[in-house]
Amino acid sequence: MKNPWLCQGSLFLVFLLFTGCGGPKRPDGLPQLYPCSILVLQGDKPLEKAQITLIQQDNDGTRWIVGGITGENGEVDVATYGQYPGAPLGEYKVTVTKNEQIMVAPSSAMGPGKFDTYTLVETEFTREDTTPLTLHVVKGTKKYQVEVGKPVRERTVSM
Repeated sequence: MKNPWLCQGSLFLVFLLFTGCGGPKRPDGLPQLYPCSILVLQGDKPLEKAQITLIQQDNDGTRWIVGGITGENGEVDVATYGQYPGAPLGEYKVTVTKNEQIMVAPSSAMGPGKFDTYTLVETEFTREDTTPLTLHVVKGTKKYQVEVGKPVRERTVSM
């Protein structure tokens, strides 16, 4: 009679052999990343479910995708490429976006539903060329804070 533990152990080793155990391979040239979080405030209150993007300004032409989505407490632990915790050292412009879609007409046999889309962050904070928000990721500093003005609800798209 075969030992079931031996069979399960052998299968686990085969699984590790094929999948690897070091996690995802880092992209070539990805510099050292430094863990950091950003607290996003809007009107002195935490802004939840906002998309934060850090756009590196002092680089050699290589732009790493850095950012994340804030939680209920308005904080986000940034990640590079969405899976590598932290950000490379350097100067960044910070964009913050948060949208809301509201159904104004349900779908029917005549066609798809109609939605109105609203932006919930002042437009200047949503674009690299207009955002006044900057951040300098340095060794040792792990918490940052940005303020995105007053709460707004501006209609942007009707579909």
